[in-house]
Amino acid sequence: MQTYFDLFNQLTTTQKDYQVEDSESGFIIKLNLAGFSKKNISIDFVDSHLVIEASQGTLEEHFSKKFLVKNYHKIDIESISAELKLGVLYVTLPKKDSAKTKITVK
Repeated sequence: MQTYFDLFNQLTTTQKDYQVEDSESGFIIKLNLAGFSKKNISIDFVDSHLVIEASQGTLEEHFSKKFLVKNYHKIDIESISAELKLGVLYVTLPKKDSAKTKITVK
C-alpha cells in the first residue's frame, strides 16, 4: 500500500529498477543507477515531487524519474538525504515526528 507516493516515469530512455520501503521513521527509495557517478546525479524536491536525474555524457545514458509525494507536509524535507553505494542510489525521506503513527504500549 503506497499512501505517500504515486510513482511514475518521466521520459526515461533506459529502464532502471527501483523500490520504495516504508518504515516508522521514513521512506527509503532504492534506485539501480549502475554506471552513473554521484557527481552526475541530481535530486530536487519541487512542488511535492521528488525528481531524480542522472546522465553519463550521451543521450543513451540518461535517467529521469519523478515521484509524487502525497502528504509531503508529513516529510521532513530539510532532512532528505541520498547516498550512492555500489551502483544503488539510496534516497531517505524521513517522516516528521508528528507523522509517525506507531504507538508504543508501555
